[in-house]
Amino acid sequence: MMRKTRTQNLRDQAQDLADNLAPRLADAREQLAPRIADAREQLGPVVADARDKARDKIVNEYLPLAQVAVAEMRENASPVTDEAKRRGVAAAAALKGEDPKPRHRSHKLRNLALLGVLGAAAVALKKLRGGADATTSWQSSYAPPAAPTGDDRAGSAPDEAIADSAEAPHPVTMPDDPAEVIKIDRD
Repeated sequence: MMRKTRTQNLRDQAQDLADNLAPRLADAREQLAPRIADAREQLGPVVADARDKARDKIVNEYLPLAQVAVAEMRENASPVTDEAKRRGVAAAAALKGEDPKPRHRSHKLRNLALLGVLGAAAVALKKLRGGADATTSWQSSYAPPAAPTGDDRAGSAPDEAIADSAEAPHPVTMPDDPAEVIKIDRD
């Protein structure tokens, strides 16, 4: 009689544990399913109402205040930044020994910043107003295929288990004795 290896003992214990836990898990699933469904039914309207109230408060109160504050900051900072730019250009021209001439000002950076702020506000507004169906965006319709079952005691991977489940073994092929002979015409 052969002695069982440590690995075989561990596999046997794991199988026994799985056999003991399977009915308990099924019972727990059966008992919890109605409770979870009831909780979803009761909490669904409460969560939706809270989300709507929060969205309304943010969109109607906080977002307009933020837009006004940004506009005021931009207005208040404009004269100071313009004067600082003008003096910096004049100082640089004086150091070079050139006559400081007013240059045509480019508004690329200002326009880019304005575009960024407006884009961020639009994204926030879209998120708050629920632009997409936010309640089901996390759900997936993908259902993974069932794993192959069998009495694979070697503990192989699923691909090997599928290969082992073939009805008949494939014929052995060798380079001198291939399964198919393909002739190639060299015309």
